[in-house]
Amino acid sequence: PFYAQGAPFTTELATQDEPGERILISGTVYAKDCTTPLKDVVVDVWQADATGNYHDAGTAYRLRGQMTTNADGYYAFQSIRPGQYNVGGALRPAHIHFKFHYPGQELITQLYFKGDPYLSPNDPCIGCNSDEASLIIPLVSTTVDNESFMAGTFDVNLQAS
Repeated sequence: PFYAQGAPFTTELATQDEPGERILISGTVYAKDCTTPLKDVVVDVWQADATGNYHDAGTAYRLRGQMTTNADGYYAFQSIRPGQYNVGGALRPAHIHFKFHYPGQELITQLYFKGDPYLSPNDPCIGCNSDEASLIIPLVSTTVDNESFMAGTFDVNLQAS
């Protein structure tokens, strides 16, 4: 949901003036053997803002972007921690959507943040997998180039690679 095709290639999804807690998400995309890193995987990312609102292509692809994995299968981007939003009177946990594009496969998934009180069983979205451990990441405080972030790692295995 809320996907807008054609987001720009960027590793800075949130501009410096975007309200919210700064986050740094990185990871490695692996082949189906779970050890071979895959290069040139397009990682398409979109998320809500700190208040839980999504923005479309008409808002200059705010909080949306694409990047390509390097020779080591690595990707990283900076953004802000997304807010929860209301669905039928209950809040969805904060999450970031991903679409991984690789020849012969497209994986659509999302990541969640450890400790979010709206993870399953409190998530009103049935089938969104907010109880799947591999989709829930911890965030830890870090500093990169004198900028503070909450950082997390989201590794992925592509099964059809």
